[in-house]
Amino acid sequence: MSISGRRISVISLLAVVALAVMFAACSSTRHVPQGQYLVDKVDITVTDNADISEEQLVNYLRQTPNHKVLGFLKLQLATYNMSGRDTTKWYNRWVRKLGRPPVIYDQELTDASVYQLHHALINKGYLDSEVTVDTVHTGKNRKVEVEYMIKAGLPHYVSTIDYNIPDSAIAALVETVLKRYAQAYPTCYVTMATTLFQKII
Repeated sequence: MSISGRRISVISLLAVVALAVMFAACSSTRHVPQGQYLVDKVDITVTDNADISEEQLVNYLRQTPNHKVLGFLKLQLATYNMSGRDTTKWYNRWVRKLGRPPVIYDQELTDASVYQLHHALINKGYLDSEVTVDTVHTGKNRKVEVEYMIKAGLPHYVSTIDYNIPDSAIAALVETVLKRYAQAYPTCYVTMATTLFQKII
């Protein structure tokens, strides 16, 4: 490709980005149906335990906002919003393929996220954890902000595990496997032992 061709490509790309930025600023809800809301922001706040990673808990959410570029620009959403409503036109279809549609708020997915967060905490030993959710709707802008608030409480630890396996052959096999695993992965021993026991019974 010639230098002039590269310059044209760069200029074209910058033009598309500039247009996307303008659409992001004023038309983020362009393709949000009436009566529905764009998921604009989702936060997780752990109120009582700094050891719990809020970033890792994001993986358990069933619905998150459109992806941001450079931490502030929802470029894929902005690109999608550059399309018109007539999907029979090739330009609209092409632009939509380049972007991503708006994430529409779904109460069922929010409830599922609460469930997933709660059980993730239980699996980490926080048996008394509480997860609540607060949503802020802006009727004029048709956007919603979702905040999950977590009170983890104190973690529970398993001190001992006893097995009652009638079959002596299976009992001996389980004991051998658990001893080997405990020596190799001492920090994961309880999880592995519990999982193996549940499969046996």
